[in-house]
Amino acid sequence: MRPLVLLGLAAVLQVAYAQVGYNVLYNWRDKVHDQGPNVCAVEVVEDTNKQYWTSCRTFWNRQICERQTNTAGPAGLAPQWDRKAQYNRMIRYECCTGYGEIPGEKGCTTELPLKNIPATLEDTGADTMLLYTTRAGLTDQLENEGAFTVFAPSNEAWAELPQEVIDALVSNVNVELRNALLYHMAEGVEEINDFANDRMLRTMYRNSPMRINNYADSAIQGEGPFTLFAPTNEAFNKIPPETLNRILGDADSLDALLKYHILDYGFCSAFITRRHKLRTMEGSRVNVSCGRGEVGDEFRVNQEVKIVESDIVTDNGIIHVIDSVLIPNAAKNVAEMSETVAPPKINEYLSSSGLIDEMAEGGPWTILAPTDQAFEALPADVVSRLGSDTAFQKEVLSRHIVEGQLTGRKLIEGQELQSIDGETTLRTSLYRKTFCIDNACAYKGDHEANNGAVILIDKVLLPAEGSLWDLINQDGSFRSVPFSTTLHKSSLALPDKSSLNPAVFTVFAPTNEAFENLPAGTLDELLASSEDLTNLLQYHVIGQMWHRKAMRPNIKYRLPSVQGRKLEMIRAKEEGSNEYVVTINGKAKITQGETLATNGLLHVIDQVLIPGQKGSANGEGDGEGGNNLISVINGGRETIGGGAGEGGSVSVSVGEGAGGEGSVIVGEGEGASNVVTGDGGPRVIKVTSRVTLPGSGPSIWDSIDQDADFSILKSAISTAQLEDMLDRPGTYTFFAPTDRAFNALPEDALPNLLANPEQLSEILEYHVVENVLNSKAVSPGVAIPLATLQGGQVTVRNVNGVVTVNSATVERADLINTNGIIHVIDKVLIP
Repeated sequence: MRPLVLLGLAAVLQVAYAQVGYNVLYNWRDKVHDQGPNVCAVEVVEDTNKQYWTSCRTFWNRQICERQTNTAGPAGLAPQWDRKAQYNRMIRYECCTGYGEIPGEKGCTTELPLKNIPATLEDTGADTMLLYTTRAGLTDQLENEGAFTVFAPSNEAWAELPQEVIDALVSNVNVELRNALLYHMAEGVEEINDFANDRMLRTMYRNSPMRINNYADSAIQGEGPFTLFAPTNEAFNKIPPETLNRILGDADSLDALLKYHILDYGFCSAFITRRHKLRTMEGSRVNVSCGRGEVGDEFRVNQEVKIVESDIVTDNGIIHVIDSVLIPNAAKNVAEMSETVAPPKINEYLSSSGLIDEMAEGGPWTILAPTDQAFEALPADVVSRLGSDTAFQKEVLSRHIVEGQLTGRKLIEGQELQSIDGETTLRTSLYRKTFCIDNACAYKGDHEANNGAVILIDKVLLPAEGSLWDLINQDGSFRSVPFSTTLHKSSLALPDKSSLNPAVFTVFAPTNEAFENLPAGTLDELLASSEDLTNLLQYHVIGQMWHRKAMRPNIKYRLPSVQGRKLEMIRAKEEGSNEYVVTINGKAKITQGETLATNGLLHVIDQVLIPGQKGSANGEGDGEGGNNLISVINGGRETIGGGAGEGGSVSVSVGEGAGGEGSVIVGEGEGASNVVTGDGGPRVIKVTSRVTLPGSGPSIWDSIDQDADFSILKSAISTAQLEDMLDRPGTYTFFAPTDRAFNALPEDALPNLLANPEQLSEILEYHVVENVLNSKAVSPGVAIPLATLQGGQVTVRNVNGVVTVNSATVERADLINTNGIIHVIDKVLIP
C-alpha cells in the first residue's frame, strides 16, 4: 500500500509544481560565477511586476519522492509548465544585497555600509512609503531609534489602493496615515528565514497582531498530512534525568519539544537528496540529510540523529523513527544551551566557578562565550590563574554574562550592555555580516534558550587598560613613541569613555619603524607645522570602532577619516600564506589589532598614512577646512551624533560647546566629516531630520538642463557621464558654477577639461555632497566642512550674511529639486 500512497503524493505535488508561475535557473552556478564575485541572478515573473532572487544556495532538483516533475528545457534550464506552453526565460544579474560595484572591476567587489530604514527605503525605490513615512512624522524615529522591521508596500501596491482610501489617509496624516504605517512595522529585526507559517507578529499599531504565512517549497499545506520524527524509548533514556524531568515539568518546554518533532506537511525519505532545512511546528528548523552508511544510504536529522526506520505511512501523515530525542533551543535553559554550543573551556570555568548552577533558573541572561583559542591566547599568568583560582574565574566570567536575552538581531549600534559583575559596561558595534562587543566579534550565529542566549565570540573580554591616549602614550607598549609625540605636539585630544555622551574612535598607530622609514627630514617638518601635523594625524583616526573581523575577504572598505579623506582597506591572504592581513591604502598593514581602550580601539600599522599619497582612496587635494579639527575629540565636550553621512540635514540647531575655540565632528558613516568652528568657542550641529523634498518636479539634472546660466556645466556633466547620478533619487547638495565661472578659468583650462572626462568627473564630483544643506542652516561665524563625492572637503561659511564655498560665493541659494538642492556659485571649485 505504501508505494500507492507515495505515488499519489507525488502526483499531487506534480500538479502543485505545474501551477507555479516562475522560472527556475537550472545551471545558475556557472552563469552567476561568470559575472564575478557577489553577483546574484534575479528572476522576473513573466507578465507580472514580481521579481525575486534565485536560489543561490539551494539547488532545485525538482523531484518529489524520486519522481520527476518535468523534463529538462533548452539551454540547460528547467522549464516552466503551464500545461500548454513553456514560459520564456527572464533572468538578469545584479549585485547581491549589501554589495556594490567598483568601476573597472568585475562583479561586485565592495561591501556597502549599513543604512537606517529611511535611507534603505530610498535605496530600494520605495518612494511612496518614504514619502508617507515622512508626512506622518515617523522618519526621525526610524532614523535614530530601533531596532525595527518594516513591511514596505511597493509603489505599485500603494497605487492599487482605491482613491477614496488614499484620500482618507493623506487627509489625516497624524492619525489615519500614521496608524496604517505603524501596522506595517514591528519592533526588533525579523528575517524572512525566521518566519514560521501562521505566525502572529505584534505590530507597532497598538500591539495589533499581523499573521505571517510561509509556504514551504515542496510541501503540501493544510490540515494534513503531517510528518513525525518519533524517538524510541531508548532515545528518551539518553537524556539526563534532571533535564528530562525539568522539561516534563515545564509545559512550555514540553510543548516546544513535541512540536519540534512535527512538520505540518508530508515529507518522505525519497525527498532527501541533499541537506534540507525544514521548518517544524515549533517554529525553528531541523536539518535532514543523507549520506552513505554501512548498508546503503543513511538518513540523519541535525547531523547526529539517525532515522532508523523511515516512511511509516498513516492515514494523516508519515512517521520516521529516530534514535535520539531532538531538543530545540526553546526547551533548553541557558546553562544547557552553553553546554551544547559553547567551547569546552568556558563550560569548564562556568562549572567550577559555580556560575552555571546560578543560571539554571531565573534570568534571562546572555553568555558571551569565547573560544578555547581565545583563552589560550591570554598572558601565561592569567591562564595559570584561571586554571586554579575559582574566585578569579568568577570575576572574569561575570564580565561575559550580561542581563537580558540578546541576539544580533536585537542589538543596535553603540548599545551599552551591563555585565552581571555590576561594574562592566560593554559596547556593541554592528556590521553587515556580524556584530562585535568591545574588541571581540561574534561568529556562528545566535543560540537562544528559554531563559537567555549564548553568543560565541572570538576574544576574552578583559578591562581596557586606559584611554586611547593612555595606550599610545605608553612608552614601548605599542612602539609608537613618535606617534605619541606628534599627538602631543598637535594638541589632538582623544576623549575618555567617562566624558558626557562620549565619542568612540579607532586609531591606526604607526610603529617606530614606520616613522623611521619616512623620507629624511619629513618628521621634523611635520613637527614644525601644526597644520600639516594635525592633517596627518586626523588621517589616522576614524570616528567609529572598526574591527578586522567585520571585513569580508577581498572586499574593499572605504571609511572616512577624521581628516575627511577615506581610508581604503582590504582583508586578504598574503601571497604564500593562509593568514589574512588587513592592508590600508594598498601599503600599510595592521600588525596588531583590536587593542581595547575606554573610548575605542587601537590598531598598530607598519607604515605612516600620508593624505593624498598614491594608493589612498581619494586622490589629491583637501579643499579648505581639512585641517580644522585640533580640538575635535575633546573629552569635556558633548558630541551629538547626527546623520551627516546617512540622512542629510534639514533643520540644524547650534549650541555652545565647552572649552575654547575648536570644532566638533557631526555624524558618522560615509561622508560624515562635518566640522563646526566659530567665534566664542566650539558649537555642535545636530542633524534633526531628513529634508522633505517635493514628491514631483525637476531633478537636479532637469534644473541644470533648463537653466540658461548652465550651458557649459550641462556640457561638462554630459561629457563626464554624470547625468544619471544627478537625475536619480537621492539627497544631494550641488554647488553649480555658472557659465561665467567656467569662463573665468585660466586659458585652455576648460578645453583641456572637456577633453579629459576622468579629470572632469573628479572636479564635478568635488561640487557634490551626498547630503542636503540649506543655506539657512549656516549661521554667521560657523564653518562647515563637507565631504564631497570626490573624497575631499569643501568648507561652507556665512560671512556677514553671504554664504561662501571655499573661495566661491553663492549667488543663488536653496533651489529645491526632487533629489536635492542647488546652490549657484561664481567660481569653479578645484580640489
